[in-house]
Amino acid sequence: MRTDNHARLLINGEASFLERMRLIDSAERSIYIQALIFKADTAGAAIADRLIERKRERPSSTSG
Repeated sequence: MRTDNHARLLINGEASFLERMRLIDSAERSIYIQALIFKADTAGAAIADRLIERKRERPSSTSG
């Protein structure tokens, strides 16, 4: 059992967006995203772009 887990209540879209971007930027090994809605709008595109950017910075040993 891990003891270093925590949760944070994100009360609106702006808070959620900013926290997701912060977590993507600070990821060291893996990124797992759970979302009820992921739209192809400005916010969704920004998150997708950031994920792509991070993948390019740290390619895994299994990428082809």
